Amino acid sequence: MNSNRLRSFLVGTLLAVAAACGGGDAQVEELAAACASTSNMGTEICNCVAAKAKAELSDDAFAMLLAMVNDEEDVVADLRERLTVEDAMEAGMFMTNAPASCAAEANSN
Repeated sequence: MNSNRLRSFLVGTLLAVAAACGGGDAQVEELAAACASTSNMGTEICNCVAAKAKAELSDDAFAMLLAMVNDEEDVVADLRERLTVEDAMEAGMFMTNAPASCAAEANSN
């Protein structure tokens, strides 16, 4: 098994174990699935992006990112009114920066 496939398998397994132990997050899984279905990024990159989003963004910024990926314009508009400028900018720029970071991590292994 090549290192990319092994890493993808391990990330998927860790997400499944975390979910089974009550530590999983349906929003992370939803973001990973939406990323994979709406982009040309692979599962490994999308899993990484979703995990980074959960770790790095506030709850509202994460919700906004999820709504943007799912093309939920009403939710995005509502969240945009509540978010700080910094959180809105982080959510807006996240999909520009995180995939490249995840790809670099995947290529270094």
